[in-house]
Amino acid sequence: MMGAAFIAALFVIGCSFNGSDNDPEVARAFNEVLYRSDIQRILPKEISPEDSIKLTTTFVNNWIKERAELAQAELNLSDQQKDFDERLENYYNSLVIYAYENELVRQKLNTVVTEEEIQDHFLSHQKEFELRQTIVKVRYLRASDLEKEEQKIVKRSFFSEEEGAMSEVRVICEQQNVLYFDGSEQWQILDNVVAQLNLELERKADDLLVDEKHEFSVGDDLFFLHFVDHKLKDDLAPLSMERDKIKDIIIRRRKVELIETMQQDVLDEALKKGNVEVY
Repeated sequence: MMGAAFIAALFVIGCSFNGSDNDPEVARAFNEVLYRSDIQRILPKEISPEDSIKLTTTFVNNWIKERAELAQAELNLSDQQKDFDERLENYYNSLVIYAYENELVRQKLNTVVTEEEIQDHFLSHQKEFELRQTIVKVRYLRASDLEKEEQKIVKRSFFSEEEGAMSEVRVICEQQNVLYFDGSEQWQILDNVVAQLNLELERKADDLLVDEKHEFSVGDDLFFLHFVDHKLKDDLAPLSMERDKIKDIIIRRRKVELIETMQQDVLDEALKKGNVEVY
């Protein structure tokens, strides 16, 4: 047999050695023939001659290898082992049903979830939303990036509870290129915060929460750390953290109910018309 690369080259330049001039044969394996049109279907429209040869060579090699293995398998397997009719029918049935259910869901599933529905689910399934880890709202900055006098100014505002105090801190940090993080509006896992700051603790991380405001050193660096809020492990999680999860739960439940209702309606209709019966 001609090498696949040679065949590919002939294919690209349009030479014919078997078959019709319009659709020459490219390769043969046992009783099957691979035609030029078969390869044309897998080639991109805009492809260079070099890339065409490579892709054609790979395709032809894979095609003859697969046919050779298939012939060997058919030779060595019994008729019973090669009987896939039942499995193919079951697979086909599953695909058709799956496609129909997907189309039903696409057309009829209500994906609008109200805030009231989210809150109702949250309150009625509180055990499912207990925290597995302590979470915090936190802000911190690397004070050692600042001069001593600036540290005093920033410290006063950083730990202040007054509205707008953080604006001054933010401006100074941006001007002085200070490492600064404000997560006062978002929940984070406490252990992750400890890891991010490379804190070496002699006690449990949760013990940090006894005090909201901390100064600590990591090597030569001085940090200011302020825990704005926290919730301990086993506390009820904030609804804000679970809102998207609850929405997905409600939509998935609706999907199951929609499909189950359809299945029962279809069965009832078939029974009514006498299309199905149990003997």
